[in-house]
Amino acid sequence: MAFDAQGLLASGSDDGTVKLWDVKSGALKQTLQAQSRVWSVAFDAQGLLASGSRDGTVKLWDVKSGALKQTLQAQSPINSVAFDAQGLLASGSYDGTVKLWDVTQEQAGKDSRKYKLSSTLWGRGGALGESGCQWQCLGRRSWGFFTQG
Repeated sequence: MAFDAQGLLASGSDDGTVKLWDVKSGALKQTLQAQSRVWSVAFDAQGLLASGSRDGTVKLWDVKSGALKQTLQAQSPINSVAFDAQGLLASGSYDGTVKLWDVTQEQAGKDSRKYKLSSTLWGRGGALGESGCQWQCLGRRSWGFFTQG
């Protein structure tokens, strides 16, 4: 689950949907069809929602319209997605990799960097282990804990 600044809650589901809820009223605002089990969701500051799925895809959604903007292929089931303040998206996969996607570019999937976890970190967001990533404990200065793959 993830919260945005406008009072929305996003939840991913085993039925392949992402649901957007109004936090104040509890009302379901929108259902997005991701097609595969959704294990992680994250909002950025500009109204973009990322969902990570069992099929190894990261989908980028426009929150206002509900339109699917782009699908990024990561090859391994995605169990964690998160944005940093500049719009960089991190996806953590079951294969022990963290991919960084520049989603500010027109063709975001073409410019990804892949990192293999070489140790386990602990931070404000929790554990960063072989099965995924909590972006809060990554931080751009922590890349030394990864080896580029």
